[in-house]
Order: sequence, then structure tokens, then C-alpha cells
Amino acid sequence: MCSSDLVFLKDHCLEKDVKIIVIGTRSEYEDVEKLLEIGADAVLIGETLIRAEDKKAKLTELRGAV
Repeated sequence: MCSSDLVFLKDHCLEKDVKIIVIGTRSEYEDVEKLLEIGADAVLIGETLIRAEDKKAKLTELRGAV
């Protein structure tokens, strides 16, 4: 899903109480920040953490977007 799809869904197709959870490979702070800015309610980052050498550091980095 690209960002314009997410914005369209949020603005035109979904009822206000529907939550959007983005699933995919989001490996950088900027990715998570952008998705949250345009309307995602949550971003799954499990694969990113599994692949990270330093899981604590990666989680700290990604939490900066919240």
C-alpha cells in the first residue's frame, strides 16, 4: 500500500472507528513516522526487530516516531 492509498482510505472509505494497521517491512524511523503522520494507527515492525543485530537499539530508534 502506498501512502496515497492510505490517505484515501482514511479520508473516504473507512468509518471513523476503524483502525488502520500497516503490515510490511518498515525498517527505518522515517518509514514509521511517515505512516503515522498520514493516518496509520499502528505499524507492525516484527520482522525489522528479528533481523536487527541490536534489537534494543532498533526498537529505541523506531519508538522515536511514536
